[in-house]
Amino acid sequence: MGNCSPIIRCRYRGEAHVYYSVTPKADIILSSGGSKFTRLQVTTTGRNQLRDFTYGFLQARFVHPHFFANIYNTWGNLGTSIIIGSYTRDFWNRTHSTITIPTSPLYKDFGKLSPDSSEMYALRLGNTLKERSQRLNGEVQYNYNFEKAGLFLVTGLNYQKEQPNGFGITLIDSFQRIRITQYGAVLQLEKSLPWKMRFIGSTRFDHHSNFGSFFAPRFALVKAISDGNFRITWGRAYAMPSIQNQYAGINRFLFGNGAGIMYIPNGTKFSDPSSVKTTTPLKPEQVSTWELGYKGTIAKKLYVDINYYNGLSKNFISPTITVPGRVISANGFMVTHNPAFAGVVANDTLKNASFLTYFNYGDVRAYGFDVGLSYSFNKFISFGIKYSWFGSDITKDNIENDANKDGYISLEEKSLNAPKNRGVAILSFQNLCKQKMFINIDARFVQQYDFYSGSQIGTAAGKGSRGKIERPGLPPLLKNFNHGPLGGFTTIDFSVGYKISIMTSVNIGITNLFDIRQNEFVGSPIIGRLIMAELKVFVPNSYKHL
Repeated sequence: MGNCSPIIRCRYRGEAHVYYSVTPKADIILSSGGSKFTRLQVTTTGRNQLRDFTYGFLQARFVHPHFFANIYNTWGNLGTSIIIGSYTRDFWNRTHSTITIPTSPLYKDFGKLSPDSSEMYALRLGNTLKERSQRLNGEVQYNYNFEKAGLFLVTGLNYQKEQPNGFGITLIDSFQRIRITQYGAVLQLEKSLPWKMRFIGSTRFDHHSNFGSFFAPRFALVKAISDGNFRITWGRAYAMPSIQNQYAGINRFLFGNGAGIMYIPNGTKFSDPSSVKTTTPLKPEQVSTWELGYKGTIAKKLYVDINYYNGLSKNFISPTITVPGRVISANGFMVTHNPAFAGVVANDTLKNASFLTYFNYGDVRAYGFDVGLSYSFNKFISFGIKYSWFGSDITKDNIENDANKDGYISLEEKSLNAPKNRGVAILSFQNLCKQKMFINIDARFVQQYDFYSGSQIGTAAGKGSRGKIERPGLPPLLKNFNHGPLGGFTTIDFSVGYKISIMTSVNIGITNLFDIRQNEFVGSPIIGRLIMAELKVFVPNSYKHL
């Protein structure tokens, strides 16, 4: 990466596109590109140092008013990325170990090493990530408007093949490649009805090689009212578990549970085939949502957009949960359980074995509304305001939401993880200086809220200390350092632009104008003032633009 280092963040990116017009209405577009960067990555378990991460794609498209086809392949390579928490722990332990005698039986794994040797130890596979994966996607879509029947039709097919390659480090693919395929079809119909009404209905069929087939319907009824429209919609959607949730093999102690894990429970006869059990496999998350809304002009120059939603989500994926037993296979892949956690067999009885995996949980209803108003005083000045409120029954002590299966609904398990109230006000000046200049002033408010995600925590009560979740009668769950809650700020953004000529314009933007403490996510730096300047040059392709 040249001058890139763990401290200096670098990013290189490039793309190329070739356009060919088959007919005046049909184009073929070939595209390719890639990027390479070094930067920090914040996850639910800690931080990673992405070093020499590369991404590339190759794409071909056919575009026509009634037909669209798209095929593309993407590649990703983690380079020499490291898990910062594991690297730091191992480097510190080996440079500060009190075991200094090389003949000690503990010296090989825990003895004191020089800084250079400790660095090599801390950068071993496991702490250093290795992955080279790719994904193939293809889709075709067709649309046609049957004007006489008042019917608009859209239909399409899609295909996806994922080929992750974790080299047996973070996935269970040491001796067997992981291949995941999905294909689907969609049909959407939009029909004009009497009384200025429209009905929109769609259904989507998807098949996943690990989870089977799913139907995702969606319906909408739209009624035109004066200069606006009222709408009511309902839809259902699914989210598949991630590759990590399905095929994890981290340290051969944390395993994915996509198709179930065969294991021998503690306290059972080790040689008895009837002792073997299988975990309940994961299911895709399901979301069903109702929406009501109105969008339109309710008075001269006053525009409104109001939306209410109410959704039910179930089959969330839990944090890692400990299961007492020794793993034999995961998702049909034979695995070797880490000896440190595989337990012992005494008198043909397994004892003290354990592993981690994921399970489904949860039955949560989320609801809220959004209101937006905008008013144009004249052709130079306009003002807009947006307000959102969010609520959920997750705050109740519903045992269905016991994510870690400890029999207690903790503050973590009933946290909204989102602000209840937030809003934006926008004052715009346009067409200034003979239509050459614009000015925008935005004010954004986010209510303070507590946030929990994996090992990350940000709460008002525990600010400035090691994060922990108290549980009656049970040891507290330890988290990363608690830097305090998120949100709780009001920021002002300012932007101005000026058109110097027909070909040249300049823009300047300042976010967080007054340098307010803006905390958006746990484990990430506080966002301060950011100033950006942009010079745009438009090069016309013919004299008719001049």
